[in-house]
Amino acid sequence: MGACCQSSRAAEEDDQGLHEQLADMWVVKVSDVLQMRGVPKCHQELRQSNLLVKHSPSFLTIFVSHQWLGDDHPDCRGMQFRIFQKALKNVLDGSIKLELDATSQFFGHMKTLSAEYRKKLKDAYLWMDWFCVPQIVHETDTVDRERVREEAGRCIRSIPLYVEACQIFAAVVPKQMHRDTQEFCSYFTWLNRGWCRAEMWCKLLSNRSDIPIVVITSTDQVEFAMPMQWLKSPVHKGTFSLESDRVAVCKFIQEALDYKLARLSRQKNLDIYRYFAARYTDFLGLPKKRRSLPEFLSYFNFPSMEAAVKQKKGMGAMACAALSGDAGLLRQLAEAKAPMDTKLREISELDVLPDWTPLHLAGVRDDEDAEAVAALLELRADPNKVNKLGHPILGTCESVRAIELLVQYRADINQMKPLTMSTPLTLACLRCPEPAVVAKLLELRGDVNLMKGGIGLTPLHSLAIYSHGNPHSLKVAEMLIAARADLDCRAKAGLLFRSVELTCRLIMRIRKEPPLIVRVMGDGSTTPLGFAALFGGDALLDYLLDEGADPQVCNHRGLTPLELSRHSAVYNVLSHRTSTGSTSSTLASPPLSPILPRSPRSPPLPSPLGPVSPTSNASASKELASMEEREEDSYCVMMDSVALERPPAPQTESRGTESFIITSL
Repeated sequence: MGACCQSSRAAEEDDQGLHEQLADMWVVKVSDVLQMRGVPKCHQELRQSNLLVKHSPSFLTIFVSHQWLGDDHPDCRGMQFRIFQKALKNVLDGSIKLELDATSQFFGHMKTLSAEYRKKLKDAYLWMDWFCVPQIVHETDTVDRERVREEAGRCIRSIPLYVEACQIFAAVVPKQMHRDTQEFCSYFTWLNRGWCRAEMWCKLLSNRSDIPIVVITSTDQVEFAMPMQWLKSPVHKGTFSLESDRVAVCKFIQEALDYKLARLSRQKNLDIYRYFAARYTDFLGLPKKRRSLPEFLSYFNFPSMEAAVKQKKGMGAMACAALSGDAGLLRQLAEAKAPMDTKLREISELDVLPDWTPLHLAGVRDDEDAEAVAALLELRADPNKVNKLGHPILGTCESVRAIELLVQYRADINQMKPLTMSTPLTLACLRCPEPAVVAKLLELRGDVNLMKGGIGLTPLHSLAIYSHGNPHSLKVAEMLIAARADLDCRAKAGLLFRSVELTCRLIMRIRKEPPLIVRVMGDGSTTPLGFAALFGGDALLDYLLDEGADPQVCNHRGLTPLELSRHSAVYNVLSHRTSTGSTSSTLASPPLSPILPRSPRSPPLPSPLGPVSPTSNASASKELASMEEREEDSYCVMMDSVALERPPAPQTESRGTESFIITSL
């Protein structure tokens, strides 16, 4: 596929007027942001410096969402901001190439930012609350504070419109400690906050741009967000300081969802329209809607009952009823002879995989009673049905009750089918459900070490793939290890995937920057520790080392987990944990890092008590300024790994993306 591009002018006009603007939208140039040093200045200070301008519809704009690291200042040490600056610079100069997750790439979705678009971003503008919303803490006069409080309130209520006005949404979420609570803030805590979820959902429901959400977790780890992360994070389940905020936020999210449904209906994009329509109450926290048959046909845009019954592909009638959790309508449709096994097309942005059936869709609901699953099983839906990849329904379930029902109807707890030969437990660990779901699969004797051909992964391997985006990864790893999962088991692909592995290894020799999926398939014959290193899961990697995982086990190419690491945080953990008694080959310098220059001797590091402040002496020499800049960069890399006692080290060269489809499959 090609590079990301802006949506058409018609799409932009389609969204005008959706949200109300109650205050001016101030923005700052990206070039000015990159030149800032030290602790970031607030809105009033930037206005006094003439660095803020009012937003124009012609601007290419980045919306920055982040979690404050203090009660009265978002970043009093400037570390979060410095990490953002370095990450943004690395993206703009091409040192880091944004790419989709491995699953999306597996299906041929290779979205990235083109060189031309990155060039445009250098002249773009940026919105961030500390810069663009008046801050009360800056004012000392009582009258001024009240005036600023009212203006800030209008800006906050205008955030949905601000998000809508931007082409790129970036979540800046490096792991940093909150000054007042002394708790670590990270991607997971950001994703749990109600207002952050609201900003994210405004972006997801927008038609302004097709560029996915960008997640920045460190200076060298910048990725597009996975669909499963936002689908499991509805706004109404987020954390709000004030309950009134929850009510207000849910109201404008409902308006945005209504607008999106109307737009999809006009565009005749029925599969995606029906998906959002079916999950309408789930996303808004409303009671499930019970509809009559005529209401159902009208709501889901079926022209007639005859047309609904005849549809055998895509989001047919049974699929809509299953996804909305309407057991009564499932029975009515079955009486009308609606097909039970309509197959869906792959919709990567909604985490829908190819050839899913209505029972798959019923399983992804997290209903405690799993009514839709029960109804379909009573209607003799096959509990062992798999899609073209061999994914079992048991592995897609989001509720314990759904698993119990499927096993009660003789679903095979260790089912393995081509192509992937993935067990339900292996698939579940990949899809990041609640720990209770994994616990139930283990209780029902799901095998933690079973692999036989296919893609050749155990549950612990698949857990490591998305551990950096899974808030439950350590808890699930603990359960798998307690069930005697083999920590040092190497992935062992079957004949088909072995041929794909060899093909990818050839591509890696030819191409300087192969896409992530090529790297994964070519280097995937490694241990769970190797997968954690490859995918940037530093927390899981640290945990596996604590549990005794061997960091010296090599894959088919003779590479250890250290040599597979692509990010500084992972490299820091591994180099620190394997330095004693390890061989020189294991600790060999990785390829040139886009963050730090390769040198035979590391420069001295500043104290971990605080960042090095840039000199304020105008007469200071250029050499001193340059040295401070290098020290600040080194400290930034050290800090964003959250391993304060570990010296920063270079990491492997960032891997880019290019168009790639596994034609061998």
